[in-house]
Amino acid sequence: MRLISLTKTYVLCTGPECITEILSAVAAATGGQSLPVWIDMESSLRATLLAADETKRDVFTVERCFRCILAGLQFGLRST
Repeated sequence: MRLISLTKTYVLCTGPECITEILSAVAAATGGQSLPVWIDMESSLRATLLAADETKRDVFTVERCFRCILAGLQFGLRST
């Protein structure tokens, strides 16, 4: 699901794969203005791993976070 609101400037994203597309859409929707943006991705930064005892474990993945950070930096974003 993708949603862009110009009044609140927020986006729901399906995962790190779409971050560049979402950032481009936000930039286009805001006319290139520098506005704070919240991208809700917590569940898409998680993975299900199969443990040695064959139970499934829901884990947070730093690798997916770094993929998003790298995409943001390549897009020209910087932390405020």
